[in-house]
Amino acid sequence: MRCSRARVWGLWREIAWPRALLFFLALALPLLAQAPAARVPEMRYQTQRLKNGITVIVSPNPSGSAAAPVAALVLLAGPKRGPAQVRKVVTAPAADLATELSAAAGQLAGEARAVVAISGAVHIAPTLALAARLLSPAPRLPAAKGDPPARRGAPGPPAAGAKSASAAAGYHSAPAAARHAAAPTGPASAAASQRPMEMTITWPGPTAKDKDTAALAMLGEDLFAGPDARERRSLVHKWRAALAVAGGLNFPGSWSAYQAPGVFRARVLFRPGVSPTLVRELVFRQIHEIKVNGIPLDQFQRTQIWTAAEWLRRGQTAAARAARLARAEWRTGSAQAANYVLAPLYAVEPHAMRLAAARYLSDALGRVQVRTAPPPSPPDDAAAVEGAEMGDGERGNADGAVFAPAEPARVASGIATAAQPARPAPAWRPPAPAFDGQHQNGLRVIIIPDASLPLVTAWLSVPAPPPSQQPLARALARLLPAGSPGHSGAALAQEFQYFGGRLWARAGDRRFIVAASALAPYIGGTLRRLAAVAIHPAIPAAALASQRLNAPAWRAWRQSNPQWLARQEALRLTAPGTSAAPAAITRASLMAFARQLLLPNNDARLVIVGDVDPDLARSLSAQYFVDGWRFGYPAPRPAPKPMSAGGKLLLVNAPGAGAGFAFVPAVPPPAPDHVLYGAWVLARWLSAPPRRPVATAAAATSLRAALSRRGALAAAPLSAAELAAAKARFLAAFMVRWQTQAQLAAAWTQGNPRKMVAAVLAATAPQLQTAARKYLAPPLVIAAGDAAALKVPLSHLARGAITILNAEGAMIGAYPPEGPPRPRRRIPQ
Repeated sequence: MRCSRARVWGLWREIAWPRALLFFLALALPLLAQAPAARVPEMRYQTQRLKNGITVIVSPNPSGSAAAPVAALVLLAGPKRGPAQVRKVVTAPAADLATELSAAAGQLAGEARAVVAISGAVHIAPTLALAARLLSPAPRLPAAKGDPPARRGAPGPPAAGAKSASAAAGYHSAPAAARHAAAPTGPASAAASQRPMEMTITWPGPTAKDKDTAALAMLGEDLFAGPDARERRSLVHKWRAALAVAGGLNFPGSWSAYQAPGVFRARVLFRPGVSPTLVRELVFRQIHEIKVNGIPLDQFQRTQIWTAAEWLRRGQTAAARAARLARAEWRTGSAQAANYVLAPLYAVEPHAMRLAAARYLSDALGRVQVRTAPPPSPPDDAAAVEGAEMGDGERGNADGAVFAPAEPARVASGIATAAQPARPAPAWRPPAPAFDGQHQNGLRVIIIPDASLPLVTAWLSVPAPPPSQQPLARALARLLPAGSPGHSGAALAQEFQYFGGRLWARAGDRRFIVAASALAPYIGGTLRRLAAVAIHPAIPAAALASQRLNAPAWRAWRQSNPQWLARQEALRLTAPGTSAAPAAITRASLMAFARQLLLPNNDARLVIVGDVDPDLARSLSAQYFVDGWRFGYPAPRPAPKPMSAGGKLLLVNAPGAGAGFAFVPAVPPPAPDHVLYGAWVLARWLSAPPRRPVATAAAATSLRAALSRRGALAAAPLSAAELAAAKARFLAAFMVRWQTQAQLAAAWTQGNPRKMVAAVLAATAPQLQTAARKYLAPPLVIAAGDAAALKVPLSHLARGAITILNAEGAMIGAYPPEGPPRPRRRIPQ
C-alpha cells in the first residue's frame, strides 16, 4: 500500500505531533520552574587600587531598594599568598563612614595586601575619593631626638571612633572553644550529663578549582540545608534520633564559601541515651543512598531553586553584599565573580553530586567526634556578614532547625558605639506601607512593597499569651509547621522548598508569630498554606510525641545559658502562674489553646513585605484569611502587677556556666507607640544589662557598670549634646536592624516603627529623665550563673541577702545564710 504525502502528514498530526509536544514540554518545564530563582540582580560596583596596594570596592544599594541609609565596611587583609583575615566588619550610618574609614586606616598599616569593600547607601565617585584620601599612607615626619625608633607596621594608637572591648565583653570576644573549655563535660556535672550530645563528622574537602566543588556544595544543601533536607527528614522526623542537624561544605559559614572550601562537615544534636553508633549509621545511610541511587530529579530541582532563593535572601544586608565583593576580589582578583557564584551551581547535574559523594564522603575519610553539646549562645555578629541575619525566628524553631554553631566567630560586626558628634539624628523613617487596613473579621493587613529582590515575606501574629501559658505556646509553635488538614509536614516542606522559602513559627514574649518566605512569583501558594496552617492547625500526634520525647533535652540545653535563665525568672515573677509541664500537654489542650489564641479579632496582624503588587496581595489576603476565619472569644490577658521596690537580687544557680542578668522594672512599659515608651526604649538602650552571657570573673564589674549607668541617667537629665548623640545612636541601631524583609516585617508586627522612631526623636530631656526614674530604677535584679562563684562578689551590690534559686525558680538557699532553706519564698508583689 503506497503512502501518500498527505497521509503521512495526517498520521504525524494525529499521533506524532502530540507526543513531540509532550516531549518538548517535559524538557522545558524544569527550566521554567527555575526561572524565578535564576533572576538574580547583579551588584553594581566600582574598584580602585590605591598606591599603597589597598583595593577599594564601592557598591551602592540595589536599584529600587528601600533600605535604610547605612553603609557596611568590610576589611580583608593578609599575606600575599595566604588566606584572608577579616580585620573589621562594621555597619553604621552612611554619615559616619569617614569616621570608620579613619579607624580602618590604622588597622591596615603595614599590610602587604588588603581589600576594603563598602556597600550601602553610598555614591560611588565621592566614596572612592573619600576612601582614597583616608586610606592612603600619611607622609612620614622626621623623628625627633629622643623618640624610640618606630617599628614598621606597628599599630598606632586607636583612632577616634574605634571600638574598644571592655572586661564585660570577655565572654564574646574569646573564641567559643575557650569559652566552653571550663564547662564540665564529664559525668561529674549533672547539668552537663542532661544536655544533648553533639556529633561532628568531617571529611577533607576539595580544592577551589576542583570540578566537584560545586557539586559538593549542592550536596550539602540537599543533605542538611533545605526544608526537606534528607538528614533532617531521616534523623529528626523518621527515626527521632536527633534534635537538630546542620552541615555542608565549609560549614558553619555561608554555603557561598564553597569557592574556598576546607572541609565538608555534618553536625548532629541528639539527646542523651541515644546511641552515637545509631546516629553515625543514619548519617552515613543517607550518603550511601545517594552514592547508589543518586538524587531524584524533582528533589534536585527543588534544591536548586531553594539554593538560589537562599542566596538572594542572605544578600539583603549591606554587610553581606560588601563581604561577597571583598571575598571575590581576594580569591579571584575580580569582584565581578561575586555576581556569578550561582552559575557553577546551576551547571551541576544530579550524577555529578552522586560522584562527588562517592569520591569525598566515604566512611574511611570521615572523622567522627562526640561530645556534650556546648551551651547555646545568641547568634554571632558574623551572621550579618554572612547574610544570615534574616530576622527573629526565620531560621525556624521547629524540630530539626539549624542550631547555633559552636565555632568562634571569624568577624566582629555591629554599630560604632564610640562617642559621636552632637549632630541631629538623620531625617530617616522606615518605609511607609502601601496598604494598612482591616478586613471585616478583624484582621489587620499591612503591605510594604520592596522590588529590590524577587522575594516575599509574610508574618501573621497575635499577642503572646501570659507567661504561664508559654510552654503551650512554644509547643504550638513547634507543631504548627508539622502539617495542615490538606498537607502533611513532609508535603509542606517539599512545597516550600519548591517555592524557595520556608514556613516557621515562633512564640515570643510579646507576639506569637507564624511566618513564611518564598520567591515572589509564589506569593499565592505561600499565603494559602500559611492561612491553612494558622486557621486550621493539624497538630499531628506523631509530631507531638516526638516533641514530648525531646523536650527534656531541649530544656536542659537552654538552661545551660545563664542569660536565658535570668530572663525566664524575670518572666515568672512579672506574671506568676502554673506552667504546664511538657508531659501534660496533649493534642486536645493544644487545639483548644490554638482556637483561643489564633483569632482574627485577637489583634491579629498580617504583614507582607516584598516584591508584590499591593492590590494583588490585598485580594489574596481577603481570599485566604477571611473566609473560614471567624470571630472568636480570645482569652483575657491579665495585666502584669507592679513589683514593689527594694533593690533585691536573685541568683539562679547554673553550675559551670558564665553569668547573665535581667532587670525587672517597677512598672510595666506602656504601648509601643507611646511617647514615654520611646523614651523608655532610648534609656533602656543606653543602660541595658549585657545582652549576652559574660565571663564569671567579669560579672560583678559588668553589673556594677550597668547599675551605675542607670543611676546616673535617672539622677540628672541629659544635656543637649548627650541627648542628640543618644538619639543618633538609637536611630542608627534601628536602621541597621531593619535592612531585610523579615526584619521590617518583624518591626511592623510589634507595632508601628514609624511612630516609634518619631516618638523617640521627639522625646525631651525631662521626659527621658521621668521615664528613667520610672523604669530604670529596678526593684529587682536577677543574675544567673554559678552560685558558688558569684554569690560573694555580687553580695556587695545587693541590698540585703541574695536569694539563690534553682533553674525551676525554687529557693535553695541564701547568702549570707539566713538559716535552713525554706520550701519557697515568693517575691512580694
